[in-house]
Amino acid sequence: MLLRRVIEHVKTQNWTAVALDFVIVVVGVFIGIQVSNWNERLAERDTEARLLTYLAEDLRADMAAIERAGKSAEWRMSALDHVLREAAGTATPAVLYTETGSDAVREIAPFHMDPPYAINKAMTLTRLLDGNRTAYEAMVSTNGIEKITNHSLIRQIQQYYARVDLVNNFETRLISTREKVLDAQIAAGFSFEDTTPPERIIELLRNDPALMAVTKDYWSFTDAHRHLLADMASRADALLADIERERR
Repeated sequence: MLLRRVIEHVKTQNWTAVALDFVIVVVGVFIGIQVSNWNERLAERDTEARLLTYLAEDLRADMAAIERAGKSAEWRMSALDHVLREAAGTATPAVLYTETGSDAVREIAPFHMDPPYAINKAMTLTRLLDGNRTAYEAMVSTNGIEKITNHSLIRQIQQYYARVDLVNNFETRLISTREKVLDAQIAAGFSFEDTTPPERIIELLRNDPALMAVTKDYWSFTDAHRHLLADMASRADALLADIERERR
């Protein structure tokens, strides 16, 4: 229809009408492109919102896992600290030295002897950071992370999951040390499933250098685990808050 009209205007040399038709065509194309771009931005924004929603769900799962692991580590640390202090007759160290420097040992709550033999299980009970990272892995594998427009948030997400990897790698070493403790306990004649009283455990530690050594190692690994979990709790909370702000 428009093309036929342009041809007629050219034949009659109505150049004003031709110019007007040209403007109509240009404006129509421009508006079409803008509408297309607007629809594309809406689709990308919708995709971004869904990705951030999935990430937020995974972070909440992480926070629950961190809380469970943290409570386990606190209980374990209390039990280990009690038997080591009683067996050695001296206080456990207030500072631990590592290849990267030194860290103050986090405050240790007294172990509650209720029932007394619970200390046997508490010494080796270990929960790990086994949260959910499905959304992040899907984003990475499909380049979905590029849909997030806030580059600072992208960097924060990447740093968070790099830290999760660090904690998971540490927990591999933690479990390896725990296995050594369990082997040493069995060699000494008791298991975490036994109802061995604290006094007997302390006596075995005092008279078994190998059992004492691996128990000390596990005490220090447990304190490091507590530090890492506290840091992860803070990072997860901050990242979730930033994601929720971005979703608004």
